[in-house]
Amino acid sequence: MVQVGDKVLVQPQNEGALIKALSIDDVSVQKCFSRIVVFNIKLPITKGYSVVLHHQSLVEQAVITKLVAQLHKSSGEVVKKRPRCLVRNSNAVVELETSRPVCMELYRDVKELGRFMLRVGGVTIAAGLVTQIF
Repeated sequence: MVQVGDKVLVQPQNEGALIKALSIDDVSVQKCFSRIVVFNIKLPITKGYSVVLHHQSLVEQAVITKLVAQLHKSSGEVVKKRPRCLVRNSNAVVELETSRPVCMELYRDVKELGRFMLRVGGVTIAAGLVTQIF
């Protein structure tokens, strides 16, 4: 979660910044919350969807094994439990399974190491935060 007034570290420049304003779909908000944010995709994301996980320098095959919940864009509240699919510009909590064990950190513990990107065919389809490790 980020909110107006937060101090953040912008990477890779390693520069400090202050969040002066936030907006979601051109609507001004005071705070934003997310787990994965689905970008502009052509096909909906479903259970069993194969992706490439990018985490720091790690590039690993992974599968979305569960769509836990779809979240409201600005509040982070659960809109729907166990959605059938995720469409573009949606926020959600999902479970991923990598093809082999990988080392990750929880976002709440180490923010810089708790972020990841999901790609398919060389295109970034989602970005997320590590909230739980199994």
